[in-house]
Amino acid sequence: MNGTLKEPVVRILSVIIAHPLRKVCGATNAGLELSAATANLIPLEVAVMWDADEVTQEGKLTRRNMKSFSMVGSLGRFIPRFVRVPLFDSRIPELVKKGKYDLVHFHNLVPSWAAERVAKACRREGIPYVISTHGFVELSQYAKINNFGPLKSFLIKFVITRPFHRIVAGAERLFALSDCEFDLLKRMGVPPSKIDVVTNGVNEFYLGEPTEVEKSDIRKRFMNKQGPVLLFMGSLHGYKGVGTFLSSLKDIKGPFQAVVAGRFKDPNEPTMLMDAANVPAELRKHINFTGGISNEELRAIYHCADLFVYPTNGDTLPLVVLEAMASGLPIVSTTVGGIPFEVPAEVGTLVEPNDAAAVAKAVNDLLVNPEKMRAMGQAARQRVESIFIW
Repeated sequence: MNGTLKEPVVRILSVIIAHPLRKVCGATNAGLELSAATANLIPLEVAVMWDADEVTQEGKLTRRNMKSFSMVGSLGRFIPRFVRVPLFDSRIPELVKKGKYDLVHFHNLVPSWAAERVAKACRREGIPYVISTHGFVELSQYAKINNFGPLKSFLIKFVITRPFHRIVAGAERLFALSDCEFDLLKRMGVPPSKIDVVTNGVNEFYLGEPTEVEKSDIRKRFMNKQGPVLLFMGSLHGYKGVGTFLSSLKDIKGPFQAVVAGRFKDPNEPTMLMDAANVPAELRKHINFTGGISNEELRAIYHCADLFVYPTNGDTLPLVVLEAMASGLPIVSTTVGGIPFEVPAEVGTLVEPNDAAAVAKAVNDLLVNPEKMRAMGQAARQRVESIFIW
C-alpha cells in the first residue's frame, strides 16, 4: 500500500424530460446549462428526450439524446395536442437500469408519465433522485393557467397533476429555483429539510455584445418606426402573457413600437393574437412579430430594445427575463413564481398577472423617466453577473 486512498467516483445522470413537439424550451436549456457546469466538477451524463438517438461529447459533458415515441403511435395525429403531449415516452428508464448511476437529477417533468417511469426505475434500482423545480408553478395549476374546461381539467389530473405529485413525493431533495417556491413546496408536502435553492443561470452568450451589423439588420427588419421599443419574448402560449402585452398597447402614451419575438405555429397566429387582444387597426402597423429567430438575432433584439415587457401568469423562474437583464434591459413583469427573486425594485416593475391596464401604467411610468430606465438596466445586468451565472 502506498498510504493513499482514492475518492470514490460518483456517477450522476441528469435527465431532461421533454417532448418532440417542443424541443427548445427554458427548462431544457436550463437543464443542459446546469449539467454542463456540473460536469466540470464531477462525472455527469445528461439524457434528453429528443426526436432522434445520438450521443455527443460537449466538453466534459456526455449528452445522450434519446428518441421519444408516442404511446398511441400513428393515432397521435388524430388526437388533440393537449392529450398528445403527456403520451410521449422514452427509453431513459432502460438507461437508468443499465448505467449503474449513483444519483439521478430530474429537469422538467412533462410528459409526466414518462418522468414517472424514470422515477420508478430509480426506485427499483435503489438510486436516489433529486429534482430541479423547472415548471413547478405551471404544473401546480396547469389546467387553470391554460383555461381548460371541466373535461380537460379532469383528464389533466390523471396525465399530469397526479404523476407530478407522486414524483415529487419520492425525491430525495428538491432544488428550488428561488425562495419564492417554498410555500408551494410546503403545500405539496415537501419538508423544508429537503429543499435547497439552486437557481437558474443565464447563457453567458447574452452577456456579450452583438455587432453593429447585427443590430442594424434587426432595426431594419423589426424596428422601422419611431419611438421606444417595447419587447415581448417568449412562447406564444396564452399563459405566457402575450395577450396581456398586446392588450396593454392601446393605453401606451406617445409614439412607440412593439416587437413580439417567438416562434409561432401558424402563419396566421399574429393576426389571431391581435384579434383576440382587440388591438386597433391603426396600432397594428407598430407591432412586429419576428417568428423563429437565432440566438444571434435574439441577442441583437435585446440590445436594440428599450424595455422588456413580460406579463406572464405562469412561470417558475423564466430564462428570458434573465437574458433581457443580461442585455441591460429594465423589466416590466408580474409577481408570478420566482420573478420577484429575479426582479427587485431597482431592476424593474412588477404587477399582478392578467392586468393589461397595470402593465400599461408601469410602462408609461418608465417611458417618461429615461434616467430611471438606464439605472434599472445597469442594475439588471449587475444582478445577473453576481447571482445568475451557471
